[in-house]
Amino acid sequence: MNIARKLTFAAVLLLVTAFYAHAQSYVGLCADSWDCDRTLAEQRGKSEITFGWLNETFNDRGGRCPCLKRLMADPRPKIFRVHLFNATCFVSRGRTCGPHELFAGETIASANEKLRTRNPSMIRKLRHRAKLARRRLDAVGAFDQKNTCYVSPFLESPFSRGANAVGLETVLQWFQECGTVINPINADFCDTRTGLSTLCELHGDRPKFPVGRDCLADLDGTAFGAADVAGWLRRSSYCHLRLTWTPEYNCLAPSHPSFVPPLERECR
Repeated sequence: MNIARKLTFAAVLLLVTAFYAHAQSYVGLCADSWDCDRTLAEQRGKSEITFGWLNETFNDRGGRCPCLKRLMADPRPKIFRVHLFNATCFVSRGRTCGPHELFAGETIASANEKLRTRNPSMIRKLRHRAKLARRRLDAVGAFDQKNTCYVSPFLESPFSRGANAVGLETVLQWFQECGTVINPINADFCDTRTGLSTLCELHGDRPKFPVGRDCLADLDGTAFGAADVAGWLRRSSYCHLRLTWTPEYNCLAPSHPSFVPPLERECR
């Protein structure tokens, strides 16, 4: 092996090591077809299990999440972040919210207005589903004292400050022992007006966190192999949590030109 090949091999090995040394963003964790044995294998040798996932989107059967139960049954401490509701599924983003999801039948504009104005029907649904999520996590021992939890109301929120505030209030109501997280598409919404106690989560390998902002970083949307990993590690060096991502974690093939409803994806 010549010097150039040795250097290339060393660089690849370094990236792979960095990938598995950090937490994983298991977006589709609750899918029935999720390969939980592989997930558990990825956690071998670690002193704690650190991961994130999306609630409700990948399973429409009463919040079933068999792999989450297996992860939580492991005796090691857990550090986790959960997005309660999918805010990426709107038609304007080339997607569709499933009938089992909070924003089924809504547009970004209609959902934003209902949240911002505290539409009674929307608020009832929001609180009821947050309460159910709390019960499901209680049932698997997620809030054991040795665990650390972060809860975000909306995955990649396209909403206004006022609408996001309603989501954060819901998190504070049902997940008081957890850190609250805002995950906006617009990074400007991570400024201090959100509340200093709320962590900012940004996606991709070039997050622009406001200076001094407590943060979570997730590669979601940028496959690890295509990411500027060294730059991402540098930009997120002071974040509470860093999550790596590949399309497989969304139950997608590396090349996925068109939207596939989450319930129709094969995760193995």
